[in-house]
Amino acid sequence: VSKNKENLSPTELEDVQLKGTQFISINSKQDSLTFVAPSAKYNLRKFIISANEVKFIRVADATIYPGDGKVVVEKQAAMQTLKDSRIIANNTNRYHTIYGATTNIYGRKNYSSSGSYDYVDETQNKQVVKFDVVSVDSTYQTYAKGKIGITEGFTLSPNFGFTGQVLLSANEQYLTFDGAAKISHECQNLERLWVNFKSPVNPTEIYIPVGDSLKEINNNKVYNGFFITNDSTHIYPAFLTKHKNYSDLAVSNANGFLTFDKTDSKYKISNKEKLVEFNLPGNYLSLHRSACNMYGEGKLNLGVDFGQVKINTVGNINEDLIKQSISLDVLLTLDFFIENKCMDMLTKDL
Repeated sequence: VSKNKENLSPTELEDVQLKGTQFISINSKQDSLTFVAPSAKYNLRKFIISANEVKFIRVADATIYPGDGKVVVEKQAAMQTLKDSRIIANNTNRYHTIYGATTNIYGRKNYSSSGSYDYVDETQNKQVVKFDVVSVDSTYQTYAKGKIGITEGFTLSPNFGFTGQVLLSANEQYLTFDGAAKISHECQNLERLWVNFKSPVNPTEIYIPVGDSLKEINNNKVYNGFFITNDSTHIYPAFLTKHKNYSDLAVSNANGFLTFDKTDSKYKISNKEKLVEFNLPGNYLSLHRSACNMYGEGKLNLGVDFGQVKINTVGNINEDLIKQSISLDVLLTLDFFIENKCMDMLTKDL
């Protein structure tokens, strides 16, 4: 028997260890809602069942643990609100635990609740997320919604602040964050903005999507790269920041995902493949958190048009934001029509 128990999932193990009387609702709206209690009292005058030492109740895809083990069922099989309960969802993967919950059970496939959830970051630091809504969707899967205010100081990691909505889906391992993130650097010449995004977040490996139409919390566009103004030869950096002018030209830019590399203390933006293996192709941008050196590489646009002469430019740009000094390392290819005789003359001179 013990060997068989070793092969059971935690949910199955709970079931076989139950002892007591099984209570089953005959209310047709409750889909045979059931729980087990070792002892119970019956008030025949008020039609109330007071069950004690109830370990748990299975509802939809979740397991609900009454805080004090007491479950009171009134007329029409209406169950009283469970205070300080705990919810584990779902019963297959058991990814998520909501605690200190105030829970109403309506039937075998339906409940609603609110409670607290521990978000644990890469440093094992715990932060509490308050889920105001915990419920069941049309496919009987648990979901939850909560909101984190901008003044709460919540962080996805020591390198990313967050404000906005937090969404839980019981069949997904990671929470989805729908709001705005802010990076944490010491570069005075570069503003730090709350940048909008929506994505599941793995706390130990954070990749925030940054696309072409990226906007900050006030709905203004933000950019990543090196830019030049139409009336100047001055190149300036942008890293999750706004343009100086609407018409400014991107000399070099990058998008894809934003991550923080702890090994070299840099925020990095590129496609995910290049972020994992730097030698792969793609535009790339990095910002050192404290040294304030910004580096970009890939295709460059020097903003010149020579008509029939096509120019392709690749290279890298390196800027010290503190000293405000910039250097470019560029490779040019020229594509244009030329007479064979002229080419012969050129090759002879070379």
